[in-house]
Amino acid sequence: MVCPAHRGLDAESHATGSEATDTVTARIRGLSKAGGFVDAAAANAGDAIRVQGISFSIDDDSKLLAAARTKATKRARAQAEQLAAGAGVEVGDVRSISESASNIPLTYRGEAAADAASTPVQPGSETLSVSATVVFTIR
Repeated sequence: MVCPAHRGLDAESHATGSEATDTVTARIRGLSKAGGFVDAAAANAGDAIRVQGISFSIDDDSKLLAAARTKATKRARAQAEQLAAGAGVEVGDVRSISESASNIPLTYRGEAAADAASTPVQPGSETLSVSATVVFTIR
C-alpha cells in the first residue's frame, strides 16, 4: 500500500513524499527453521522490517475436529439422558444438530528476543473446540 508521507501534525502539514507498506505471510514447516527465516528477512529489510506476529496452526485438523464432534454429540446424548431420567421421561430420536467449532492458536510472545543470538521461536499449543447443540424428542 502506498500512502502520502506528511511532515507536521497540524493544519499546516504537507506531503513530503510517499510511504509504502506491504504485508507478507509465510508458511514454514519445521519450527527449527522459523527463527532463521525471521533473521534473514530482518537482515534483508534492515530497520524497515516490522514483525507483526507469529502464530502456529495445524495443517490438517479434520481428524481432530471429527473426533471432537463425535465426543460432543455423545456427551450431548448422555447429558440429555441424565436430564430425562430426572424428569421421568425418555430421550427419543434426534430432531436437529448444530455445531460451532473454533480454534485458539497460541501466539508467540517475544520476551526472550532481546537476549537471544537469533530470533527465538518456541513451540506452543492450539486448542480445537466443538460445541454441539442436539435437540431430541422426549417419549
